Amino acid sequence: MKLENLLKSSICEINFHGLIVNYDHRAEVFWWKEGSDVIHKFWANIELSKPVIFSCKKGKLNLNPKT
Repeated sequence: MKLENLLKSSICEINFHGLIVNYDHRAEVFWWKEGSDVIHKFWANIELSKPVIFSCKKGKLNLNPKT
């Protein structure tokens, strides 16, 4: 599954920010709604070579670095 599809299907918001960190053969995804102090997280069965920062504004997802 592409990273973009995973994020869009797992996070039902249109404005949020997040970070993905790799642990062995899976990754921990942290995300939070804009303006909120609550940080959500979930595990994903993906492998990344380095952490990924992402944001979504008005439903448009931006990944850094691009994957």
